[in-house]
Amino acid sequence: MSDSLSLREMWFWYRRQMAGLLPEAWRSDGLPASALIATPHGDDALGLARRRRGRESALGTARIAGLREAMAVLPASEPAVLRLPTALLLERNVTLPLAAERDIAGALRLNLETLTPFGADEVYWTWQTIQRDKARGRLVLRLQVLPRQSVSRLVQALGQSGHPVICAEFPRSDGQSTLLPFETQSARRAASSRRLLPALAGVVAGVLLVFVLVRPAMTQISLASVETRIADLRPKLAEADALRRELRGDAGDDLLAGERARIGSKLQTIAMLTAALPDDTSLTELTLSQHMVTLSGMSANAAKLLLALSQNPGLRDVAFAAPVTHGTDGSTDLFSIRAATRP
Repeated sequence: MSDSLSLREMWFWYRRQMAGLLPEAWRSDGLPASALIATPHGDDALGLARRRRGRESALGTARIAGLREAMAVLPASEPAVLRLPTALLLERNVTLPLAAERDIAGALRLNLETLTPFGADEVYWTWQTIQRDKARGRLVLRLQVLPRQSVSRLVQALGQSGHPVICAEFPRSDGQSTLLPFETQSARRAASSRRLLPALAGVVAGVLLVFVLVRPAMTQISLASVETRIADLRPKLAEADALRRELRGDAGDDLLAGERARIGSKLQTIAMLTAALPDDTSLTELTLSQHMVTLSGMSANAAKLLLALSQNPGLRDVAFAAPVTHGTDGSTDLFSIRAATRP
């Protein structure tokens, strides 16, 4: 079970590393290489600058009413970024069960009205992952919200001038900026996938070419390596056989029984949980560590599930490891439960 979790963590790390290697224009979480930067000046004007290859050059100030005429000299359809004061950005930390990681956008959308004074259609919103606490089975996020009404006039004026607004930028005191995309999460993921498809196709073609050219030589090298490895393992195999013969005696039986009593039997624990879980419950993650077990998944009634597990003679100290949230379908609960197994 621990091996599968390690592979999952490796996948998250690998995805972050690969995203960092992409060209800036391909990234969905940063400013594009070329964009129009618009900064509100009062209620009726915008300060304009053009960003190209990370450098900005000022274009002057234009009144919102005459924005289309002022931008006639700029390239059509160049994306625009609104540079706004941080006072307009609403932020708060949100804690979800680790099981919600499969659909963070859906979990936040369902609870957005309880987390903010707005509905999902009234704001631009995104999130940043702050902590992934596997031990406690919870996910800590930074929810960032911008009311649409506060920028609707600017977005409409820039869009009509041929420069659609793709995100808002909030400069911070440390010299960095917080970016809030105006696209929905699903739209960003789809756009990112479309941009990555040609690159991935090239990588696959290159791998196939190397496989065809190098395979004969690699086969011979692999055979030689395997034979060397077998020769190196023969002494260890003989030692393992001797130890196995020794453990077949009474002393070996006592040693194995003592270890089984100390750390518990994972197979027995899994069998007990399989019998204890009702049919309306499914697990997305199960962690076993000596006498501790953590279950994350979906159930029709998380409170009823907790009560049933608390009454199981094989478990003790049963409690929620994170707050219960509703699934995207509205009829299931996302839960994370932690308990100790009895020896």
